[in-house]
Amino acid sequence: METNSNRALYAHVIIKLLQGPVYSDDKAAWKDLRAWGTAISDYFSRIGIELIISETDGFARVVQPETDEHDENPLPRLMRKQSMNYETTLLCVILREMLEELIY
Repeated sequence: METNSNRALYAHVIIKLLQGPVYSDDKAAWKDLRAWGTAISDYFSRIGIELIISETDGFARVVQPETDEHDENPLPRLMRKQSMNYETTLLCVILREMLEELIY
């Protein structure tokens, strides 16, 4: 079995962030995220993605900023936007209202 010595020590954190949010419950990934946060952020910024780490809420995620309409060579979207039908939209609105009532 051949090991890849060129692989970054924080590669597993990058892959987890591309899969979805990383929570502080995942102790190993969270520890490496905090240790290598600057390098991971630099990696993502080179490919047009922003790393957001919320220490108070205990999670980190990546977002792709909106492209400028005057950009001659826009990057493809990492995640595609998908429209929802009326029933799904209505359900989301109702759930959001219920959540706000629970919070306040």
